[in-house]
Amino acid sequence: MSPAAPSTVGQWDLFELDVTGTDATEATFSHADRWAVAEPVTAGGRQVIRFAPEEIGTWEYTVAGEGGRPVSTGSVQCLPAANGDPGPVRVRGTRFVHADGAAHHPLSTTSSWWYRQDPQSRAETLATLARSPFSSVRLSVLAQGATEWPGPAELDEVESAVVALRETGFQAELVLFATSGLTPGKPGWAEHLQQVVHRFAAFRNVWWCLAVDADHADVEAWTWDEALRLVAEADHARRPLTVHAGPRFDFGRRLISHASVRDDAQLEAIDPVRAHRKPAVLDVGTEGDLPIPSGGRTAEDLVASAWWAVCRGGYVAHAEQFARHSWSRHGGSLDGQAAPRLAFLAEVLADAPDDLARDPAESKTFTLTHPGQYYLQYHGLHRYSTHAYAVPADAEFTVELLDTWNMTTEQLPGTFSGEFVLELPRRPYLAVRVQRC
Repeated sequence: MSPAAPSTVGQWDLFELDVTGTDATEATFSHADRWAVAEPVTAGGRQVIRFAPEEIGTWEYTVAGEGGRPVSTGSVQCLPAANGDPGPVRVRGTRFVHADGAAHHPLSTTSSWWYRQDPQSRAETLATLARSPFSSVRLSVLAQGATEWPGPAELDEVESAVVALRETGFQAELVLFATSGLTPGKPGWAEHLQQVVHRFAAFRNVWWCLAVDADHADVEAWTWDEALRLVAEADHARRPLTVHAGPRFDFGRRLISHASVRDDAQLEAIDPVRAHRKPAVLDVGTEGDLPIPSGGRTAEDLVASAWWAVCRGGYVAHAEQFARHSWSRHGGSLDGQAAPRLAFLAEVLADAPDDLARDPAESKTFTLTHPGQYYLQYHGLHRYSTHAYAVPADAEFTVELLDTWNMTTEQLPGTFSGEFVLELPRRPYLAVRVQRC
């Protein structure tokens, strides 16, 4: 056994060992007091082991074969990330941040099988995403209506999608199971989960979702716990991990990093943030014309729900399905009216300070705040004539009225401090932004 030639890799980037033709069963990577274990998978016709280093410096590795016999040793030099690279997304308290601490405001959309369409449609989907406000795409690793677990060739297609999304700056939320048929607990489910996680954990843009509408699946509760354990065991990079379900699902499970909530009752969905002190991504429904309540929402309704979600301290997941065309199944073009208005919301959040949270003192409406510095309040369908505010008396603040449907901003003349009452224009879909000068 001779050591391999040293290699280099950027911080948080994918490092790959080709172990084709060996009996490798795992590789252990170590640096100072950090260590991680990864197992081989079949990708692109080769047996590979993948790893993403978080710490700058030299990582030593040992590849082991059957019975723990050493197959090879080597090292990889982890170089500093490029300037301006914030790194992968992590959870901090009830918010999302990048590895460098910069705030991350996920705005997710679902397009489950876009990558399984013809090349022209795939290219159209990526072009649509590039023009969209979204930061993340939810996709299924299972084929639509699949009855068998995906093999390496199918996962090659998933990988092409993950790489394409990474190269264009998008997070990729991989849904691992269905809610009927290929569910956790079915023969081969654990092997499927482990293969997917070992294959994709080193991709910096990957998030995990065990299933969509998990509370509708005929699965015993312990099975979700076992699935969470297996993901955590196989994922050396600790990517965000969730289960999508209604608000009564137990998101307090220790291994769930954030709640992914089907917002059945709209105003209920703040509960995961309050109860579990975790970020909550709120699925605010589907813009479209499907003959079901959740799939026939107007753009006005969906955009209002998105603003409610944000000002309640959550994040937003979008979907779009029309009878003539389903973005959320097959990708292609976005035909609805919600996406441009969500772009306005994304711009507002991009200009906001870090460490935002819902203001617990506000009882008449929902306010997202960085106390003493910033207040973002949404009035939704209410047409208030006036509203009272209280900010620090020893500072001056500007006030702006945001028309969230027409996407306009009006700054009120002068500055404000202490307690004051605003005269409002008595129209729906209004937000108020108060910022320290």
